[in-house]
Amino acid sequence: MKPFVVIASSYAIFLSGASLLGLLWFGFSVTHLVIAVADSVAGIAGIVCVVRGTAGLLAAVAAIFGIIGVATDAIDYYASSHVPGSYYAWFLMVPLCIAFGVIAVFGASKRKV
Repeated sequence: MKPFVVIASSYAIFLSGASLLGLLWFGFSVTHLVIAVADSVAGIAGIVCVVRGTAGLLAAVAAIFGIIGVATDAIDYYASSHVPGSYYAWFLMVPLCIAFGVIAVFGASKRKV
């Protein structure tokens, strides 16, 4: 399970950087900020949880907030974007939600702060 958590955490940290660059380039959005912060916290806490065995609860909570952030971003996207042919970036967000799930399950199994 540890290699999957390391891969999931690395993907979350990578998308955190991409989200922060998107915030700088395209403008501020609360949902993108929540996703970026949850990505970085869940990714770093997931790696700390694998290496040291601590921060499991933090990783699980950050991953849950990340999934909530992705859901609110998708709802906001489909509620406000009325352009034909427009699509949400599900090819990035579905693997991110899977990564959040892996981090949350592994972090909840450790249950140390």
